[in-house]
Amino acid sequence: MPKDSKTAYAAADVWKDFKAIKEFPDPDVNQDGYVDVVDVVDVARFVVGTPSESFDQFLADLNESGEVNVADAVVLVNEIAGDVNWARSLRAPAVSDGILTLTRNTDQSLSFSMEDNSAYTAFQFDLTIPEGMDVTQMTLNSLRKQNHQLLFNKIDAGHYRVVALSTSNNSFNGTAGELLNMAFDSQPTDDIVIDNNHFVTAQGNDLLFSAIGISGDTPTSISGVSSNATNSDGKVYNLNGQRLTKLQKGLNIIQGRKVLIK
Repeated sequence: MPKDSKTAYAAADVWKDFKAIKEFPDPDVNQDGYVDVVDVVDVARFVVGTPSESFDQFLADLNESGEVNVADAVVLVNEIAGDVNWARSLRAPAVSDGILTLTRNTDQSLSFSMEDNSAYTAFQFDLTIPEGMDVTQMTLNSLRKQNHQLLFNKIDAGHYRVVALSTSNNSFNGTAGELLNMAFDSQPTDDIVIDNNHFVTAQGNDLLFSAIGISGDTPTSISGVSSNATNSDGKVYNLNGQRLTKLQKGLNIIQGRKVLIK
């Protein structure tokens, strides 16, 4: 039960009939009697589908958003660090400005990138891949993994949940470029989609970005997908998924297709 509530529970109907009532600190999500980094990791494990047996989902909804996601792990880091305002609700509105990109590499891997990620300390997303494909490796970019941990789990066929966070609440190093590299056992023959994109600031503010995808039937494809639009605005990218201000010599990506400029 929550901290400082033992007396009230002991006097309440039904609860008073229990011989032993144990009080746990709030938010002690794994109910071991301590609020520490183990609870932070257990929140992240719950998000990817592998929580401890003693995990308490009710206690883990720290920002009272109605769901447990990576934002709650960040709020818990703040609680451990002494931020007394950890319980405030900080969910932000959805963002759909094409800031996220997904790029095909030449080695059966994809790069998950962001135009400017300096303000974020954690992210979470769902990966959907074609039937018959599997992830062989998933790694944070070498610049990003210095202060961050990556957790991912295969929820069911073709569906992975991915979480990256800092237990010391550090923002990702750098301001743009690849965040994560995903390698597969084969080239996709159908579309790959990344959605449920949560990015969280050091204060626990949870921003939900629009879905992105890549087509399985083109050599290279980038798209920022919202409910009613795709990346058809003529924006230009290089092969690293970075947006360009103008066409450059060599290969450019326009509306998901490679264009060679001589």
